[in-house]
Amino acid sequence: MTRKEFQDALQKGLGRAVQHVRNSPPEEVRDDLAHACTCYLGYDLQCEGSRVPWLFGMIEVSGEPEFYRQKIISAMEQISDDPDDPRTLYELYDLLGEFAFRGDAEVLALMQRRFETASGSCYPHFGYESLFRVEGIAALIRLLRWNGKLIRNDETFWLYDGEIKEAEEKFGVETVQAALEKESLVDESVRLFLERLSEQKAERSAEEAEEKKQKPPPLPRLSEFVACMSEDWPTETNWTDDSFRDAFLTRRSQFMHSGRLYAKPTTEELEFAIQQILETNDPGRQFCLMGVFVHETMPRLEPRLLSLLDAPLHCLRWGTAWAFRRVADPLVRAKGLELIAKAPKFSDWGLGIDLLQKNYRAEDETLIRRALETIPPEIDVDQLHGIVCSLVDLIKDNAEFTFETLLPWIYENSPCSLCRRDSLKQMLQRNIATKELIEECRDDCYSETRELAEKWKAQHGS
Repeated sequence: MTRKEFQDALQKGLGRAVQHVRNSPPEEVRDDLAHACTCYLGYDLQCEGSRVPWLFGMIEVSGEPEFYRQKIISAMEQISDDPDDPRTLYELYDLLGEFAFRGDAEVLALMQRRFETASGSCYPHFGYESLFRVEGIAALIRLLRWNGKLIRNDETFWLYDGEIKEAEEKFGVETVQAALEKESLVDESVRLFLERLSEQKAERSAEEAEEKKQKPPPLPRLSEFVACMSEDWPTETNWTDDSFRDAFLTRRSQFMHSGRLYAKPTTEELEFAIQQILETNDPGRQFCLMGVFVHETMPRLEPRLLSLLDAPLHCLRWGTAWAFRRVADPLVRAKGLELIAKAPKFSDWGLGIDLLQKNYRAEDETLIRRALETIPPEIDVDQLHGIVCSLVDLIKDNAEFTFETLLPWIYENSPCSLCRRDSLKQMLQRNIATKELIEECRDDCYSETRELAEKWKAQHGS
């Protein structure tokens, strides 16, 4: 593996990065692995989860844990408590937790100090899970003490007992409660936390009991929901993509809400929504009403609405594609192929993949693959992820096709480890995953990908 290939594998979280560390002289990987340990390289920490076990595994495999320990400590001491990108701070802290869990007292002292300072800048539970893993009940008391100080001047600060319950499951209810009661006698902040928590629990119980007595009001009809849409409606005329998204994305989500904020619409009401879109030139209304058809299939195809896929605003084009991807129709298919054929000149050509979701044919794979080959290396990572997500949805919805070139492309190019997991799952279902790829996935950064590979290996052997 070249250095550039190694850097790419570290960025994406590919198992081949672990294999490279395992099979290379320590000095060959030091700089790049140290960079991966001190600068968050993943796509989405909240969705993908922590890479720390994966990174620490490579640290151990390298045979030079002290070298990386010093790099991580130095980076933690230099990073602020409120950095522009807090994901690096979280990752550094959790990496330190791995050393502390193995008995490193110096690192634990550093973690304790940063827990006190960074919790105020980031969020009240910063670093708690790593600290709890090392300190147990002492970490819980540390958290309650910090929160107790926080609520002194904030009567509305709402508390939860999830961490207490977690500790009770691990150490026993009596042990934890005895420790908290003892601490509350000598620490005013802990006492205040426990008293406020008890009060809020009583309030919650009373509210829940009252809610059970009351019959929930009926959901409004879709037509009624649409009628209320114009309240406080933005009147900006010179929209940019950013200002349009900020103004209307939340409003649109009311229509596409998974729990549905209005009664299940009838065919007549869906027809009413289509007419409302046709009768307005307001891109905001068009965008929001298109949200109806993210979860509800259009009762008929109105060809004029396909013109919104050529609208100047990206959000409107995107919202229209998401509505039409539920529609199986030759006109929708033709529009999808038209958009894909525009790559790379048209930045939103990937929306054409959405339009093929119910309209795909085997011969389309060549056209899509040709378009994928035009993607420049400097593409915006979110735009790339959007294309990958569209491909994943297309493949899941067309199980009868093999996608022998598209699935490996997703695996190699996805910036997101969840989409890479999905590509592996689909390749395994179609029996097109090579043994080499499955072996690599056993070292992937994402736990579910590793589990898929291990399960396949257990069932099929070497």
